[in-house]
Amino acid sequence: MGRSTMLDITDENVVVASVADVRAVLCDEAWWHARIPGARLRCIDDRGPLGKRWAVEGEFTGSAEVWLEEWADAVVVHVFWQVDPVGRTPLSARRLDRYAVTIKRHVMGLKDTLEAGRAPGTPRGVPAGE
Repeated sequence: MGRSTMLDITDENVVVASVADVRAVLCDEAWWHARIPGARLRCIDDRGPLGKRWAVEGEFTGSAEVWLEEWADAVVVHVFWQVDPVGRTPLSARRLDRYAVTIKRHVMGLKDTLEAGRAPGTPRGVPAGE
């Protein structure tokens, strides 16, 4: 039986924004490096408006993906990280959880930024109060 991946994160969020606006941030390797400094992403599949896939190198080895699925006036953002730490003893459950929380927090921060000024339940582009 094969060894399981140490860090296996799957996250999904709905962001009421254009695919282009979401892609501009979440498919930028530098954006991810600033949030997970030990991980270097090397693009292995640029899927245009559908997202990007990377080989992860550095303190981790494995793969990461952002899949963008257009849905009405929003985007369903799927984020996948499947990596192992390099040259380390296995990570504690607490440390693994921190990576998952970090990824979720930063994707939700982008959601907050892109949806700023829009009242919940209103279409994209309709300012709050209209």
